[in-house]
Amino acid sequence: MKQYLTIDIGGSSIKHALIDEALNLSHSGTLPAPHSLEEFQDSICGLYENSPAPVEGIAMSLAATINPQSGYILLAGPCVICGRGGRAVASGDKKN
Repeated sequence: MKQYLTIDIGGSSIKHALIDEALNLSHSGTLPAPHSLEEFQDSICGLYENSPAPVEGIAMSLAATINPQSGYILLAGPCVICGRGGRAVASGDKKN
């Protein structure tokens, strides 16, 4: 059965779990919230690379504005929800 990595990025932590096609959750956990773009990338890549099962895809939730053409996060933070901006979290460079 296919497994998907689910990630919820919040202000104080990153919650994560695997979910299968029957919507069964497993291997859930929490990481501290990252304080830099590098920490963010390392956290997400680490979850994927260290997954206990092969990952078919990734589902991610966060309070952010995402450019639909590029897929880049433009602004993130609690103020994005109320329409007052936020802070840039990516410069446009992809980490391979």
